[in-house]
Amino acid sequence: MWTPSMTIKYSAKVAMGVITRQMDGFGDEIDQARTFLEMFAPSSYPYPQMTKLEHGDRIAVVDNQYLEQINMSGYQIIADGIMTDIQGIPLMIKSADCAPVFIYDPIKHAVGLFHCGWRGTAKKLAAKGVKKMELFYNSKPRDLVAVIGPHIGAMNNDYEVGEDVLEAFSESYEDIAPFFCENRRNKGHYFLNLAGAIITSLLEVGVMEYNIQQSFISTTTPTGRGLFYSHRGDGEARKGRTSPMVAVLK
Repeated sequence: MWTPSMTIKYSAKVAMGVITRQMDGFGDEIDQARTFLEMFAPSSYPYPQMTKLEHGDRIAVVDNQYLEQINMSGYQIIADGIMTDIQGIPLMIKSADCAPVFIYDPIKHAVGLFHCGWRGTAKKLAAKGVKKMELFYNSKPRDLVAVIGPHIGAMNNDYEVGEDVLEAFSESYEDIAPFFCENRRNKGHYFLNLAGAIITSLLEVGVMEYNIQQSFISTTTPTGRGLFYSHRGDGEARKGRTSPMVAVLK
């Protein structure tokens, strides 16, 4: 059901991990989320807070005002990043190849979760999340722990992109050579190392290299597809999305 490389607990205050497709038989999202959290701290948790994704760089801050607005209107905020320092509020996103990036402040006990596809990564979404945690929680980048979850192309040349993607990264990264590799069999196409770009952006804003971890499981390999949904790998058979989740525990 779970593997150590995908479920991580850094302290008694936080749980982070990925709900895999093997959990499909454990009920709906609420049941799956509670099963996940009860692994760490048996308690009663509310429905996970999720945003409506747009492959951009907006970040929602889950505070009491946010919760009141959501409860009253039922409106789903449009954002690809979500963060909170409230205990017992699970944060969840949906992914199917894009890299989930978990960020945890073990001093302030704040967490962030960011949906980093190529568009979000080109816009340095995870790094913007660090800056926003600095602003809202007085987090220090050197204290933050960042974890890049399973995603397409993790340590494999299987995330092929076109020149438009390369150009988008060129607008925001000074040197893109470390995370783009030309596909010599397909002119004008490249293999993108998402994690490499994300790590570069995190280092730029002061996150320490020894505090950054990444999964080496690609969602398009046989192992990855057995655990995670993949937009590219599943092709016409795709029917779902994987659920990365993080929570400051009660």
